[in-house]
Amino acid sequence: MIQKGGDVDLTYFLKESAKYFGFDTADMTKSTDTKMFMVIDGNQGVTSMFMEMMGKKVVQKTKLKASGFDSDNDSSDYTYTKVDSKTIMGYECEGFVSENNKTKITFYITDDVPVSFNQVFGANSKSIPKGFNSDWIKKYAENGLMMEMVYIDKKKSKNNMIMNCIGLDKIDFSIDTSL
Repeated sequence: MIQKGGDVDLTYFLKESAKYFGFDTADMTKSTDTKMFMVIDGNQGVTSMFMEMMGKKVVQKTKLKASGFDSDNDSSDYTYTKVDSKTIMGYECEGFVSENNKTKITFYITDDVPVSFNQVFGANSKSIPKGFNSDWIKKYAENGLMMEMVYIDKKKSKNNMIMNCIGLDKIDFSIDTSL
């Protein structure tokens, strides 16, 4: 993620058809002696943080609230436009722009990958914003993965950021929970 406060690499661990995903915070905690890995589990309805601090392993679970994923902002004043497609990391991606008088968000999604956040959060075409084509949601319901997003805050440029997918690698991974 490229932002005014400094760049951050975010590493997500997604599994095909899984209702959970992992998130490595190594880049955000590199100036401390803390290691942290987070798992968000849609089936269990929990977020679990696996931490190692001062040589001790700690797990903290927090219940997920469905409303926590709902935006506090009313999205009815946004316009949604399909823009030119582009290839990112060899994947053909469709482009979309979501814009209102405060923000402009340009994002590119591919369905040519076997993983998605949608298995965890869902892709509910009933709750799509007014003006957003429901066919776009249906197309990416199973395997839609955002490969790039450009967020522009029209009033506070310090909030601008760019998120790019820089790798999509298949690896074996597990969490050692032994003490």
